[in-house]
Amino acid sequence: MKNFGPPWTRLPVADRSGQDETIAFVRWHVLLNLSTVRRVPVWGAASSCPASECGGVLCFNDVTQADCDALTGGSSEFYYRLQPNGSVCGCCPGCVKFMRNGIACDDINKCGPGLVCKANKCELDKTSCLYYEHDNTTNTMWIPSCDKDGYFSAKQCKGEKLTGSRHISELQALGRKNVTLHCDSEGNYEALQCDSSLCWCANSQTGEPYTRLVPEKLIKILPCYNQTSVGTQYLRQCESSSIAVATIREEMTAHGTTIDSMSTYLCDSDGSYASRQVSGSQVYCRDRDNSTLSGYSNLEDYKTMNCFCNRDQVFFTESNMGSMAVKCSSNGNYDTLQYDSESNAFCVDTEGFIYKYTTANDGCS
Repeated sequence: MKNFGPPWTRLPVADRSGQDETIAFVRWHVLLNLSTVRRVPVWGAASSCPASECGGVLCFNDVTQADCDALTGGSSEFYYRLQPNGSVCGCCPGCVKFMRNGIACDDINKCGPGLVCKANKCELDKTSCLYYEHDNTTNTMWIPSCDKDGYFSAKQCKGEKLTGSRHISELQALGRKNVTLHCDSEGNYEALQCDSSLCWCANSQTGEPYTRLVPEKLIKILPCYNQTSVGTQYLRQCESSSIAVATIREEMTAHGTTIDSMSTYLCDSDGSYASRQVSGSQVYCRDRDNSTLSGYSNLEDYKTMNCFCNRDQVFFTESNMGSMAVKCSSNGNYDTLQYDSESNAFCVDTEGFIYKYTTANDGCS
């Protein structure tokens, strides 16, 4: 028998009998569903196939989601999604057509991953990680990582890189109280670094110098020095105050004297003021410039208080992003149980990221 059909659908027929009908079916089905611009395998969500062996199929493997998006166009009713077993009887990757949230569905017009067909209409399937792709009712600020089966992946990433921040914590754990390395908002090393009165230009991932080390008073000769962002001195307001207080305490302790009334300053890894500051028996939420925010609590709640919600409220306001869709508790943390505009209950973690939908009765425990 003669081989025919595009190479990614061709079945070897040597020493195989009774395969003519199967080969013809695969070739015919794929040809009817190919894009006229690129040879993109397209498969209906309800396609059926005769029994065949995938080992005999050569697939067209360079299909991308961009190809599927091109097939979707601007449709508000359906979309194409790249599926690893989306074409040629489940043997090859291809673009599969799905119906969107709120659109009519049946055995042929199936709902997309993250949706479920109820009463012939696609609705959010909140047991699936992928429902986030269709949920426009809340400001989630974060899309979780899902595995191939639509469940939440065991490892979730929220975009934070903690290379430099981790190093600072390690040095402080060893007893260093005057660490002056600086990290950016993602936890990576800033370009200009100074520590122990020496300064250098650093690799953002490792902190290792790529210039010679110079005394801090010669900081301006370094190519990474920028007066606009650095100013006239390397140390920032919080760490300058914190290091000064720590130095005075060490000297006084060495002479057998202690002063409990001296202020304690807590700083973030970029040298600005930390989100919470202690004053007497109270813990207060503070902005990066040490201005007081609304959250506060007793000293015994210090370990559970982070003020992330109050900080984010300020960020939203200053960025002209309006008000946040989630609420803060009295101590400045995010309330674990939140409600969207349609009174649906959901749970957020300490940083305000949604991790599941729930009910008022079930809560977030």
